[in-house]
Amino acid sequence: MSRIGPLDASDIFVYVIWLAWTCLSLTDTKWRNPVFTMVFATEALLQQYISDGLLTFAPSLLDIIQGSAPSSLAYFKSLPTYVNKC
Repeated sequence: MSRIGPLDASDIFVYVIWLAWTCLSLTDTKWRNPVFTMVFATEALLQQYISDGLLTFAPSLLDIIQGSAPSSLAYFKSLPTYVNKC
């Protein structure tokens, strides 16, 4: 996976992988749970776990996260609450 910044992501999954890996790799080992280091040993493994996890995100969430102004409370109240359980 190429190195991107949070505003370069074109897909919510790319953004989540970037964000998670950035947090994992920049957190000092004394503050990070050692299990994370074993389970998410590489960015490729993290990407595989996220891909296999069948995660779903709110519509237009990436646009909201990348927006220059905070979203209104009304936007968040309008999001679907139904969760499709597999």
